[in-house]
Amino acid sequence: MKYSTYLFDWDGCLANTLDVWLEGYKHALNHYKINNVSDEQIVLDFFGTGNSGAIKYSIDPEEFYTQLYPYIEERLKVVSLFDGAAEIINNLKSKGKKIALVSSSMRFVLEPALKHNSLLTLFDAIVAGDDVTKFKPNPEPLLKALEVLRTNKEDSVMIGDSDKDVLAAQGAGIDSILYFPDYNVKFYTDNHQRSLNPTYTIKGFQEILNIK
Repeated sequence: MKYSTYLFDWDGCLANTLDVWLEGYKHALNHYKINNVSDEQIVLDFFGTGNSGAIKYSIDPEEFYTQLYPYIEERLKVVSLFDGAAEIINNLKSKGKKIALVSSSMRFVLEPALKHNSLLTLFDAIVAGDDVTKFKPNPEPLLKALEVLRTNKEDSVMIGDSDKDVLAAQGAGIDSILYFPDYNVKFYTDNHQRSLNPTYTIKGFQEILNIK
């Protein structure tokens, strides 16, 4: 295999958290009797947009997120994995590869979810949102993981589902694998994802083993 070190994103990559967020936004909007918005529109209005989504619907952002966060936080701690996610981690570990989790999620949410999915002890390093001063697409989290693992950039690759992961990898000077299963099409447009110019694009985790 080509790499000795694999850095994995969590949200939308190993873990199917995007659906949790989508249901959370629906729940919060329903509190304000706004229940006629399509999934596609919610993704456009709220995913990665900061406070502008709530403002669009004339909702006070601070009040909106008090409805959202309690709903999603407990669900994120028991989130399900994408097909093949656990298998690829175990497979790479069995081959002696170094594995790190690099996520913008906070550690108090990540660790229960990892424990729930029997992954907590498998990572050689975990860089969470509260371990860094800048989130992806800034390369700081990736560089921190490489430093902890004491590995070379040319032997490392970042696997993630979004532009933040690919751009962070490019900024850190390492290769990238864009995880873009058919399921994620409702969250990302095909043209946008492919315009990111990742080193590789995969639809399933098993394809990682074929990258030589």
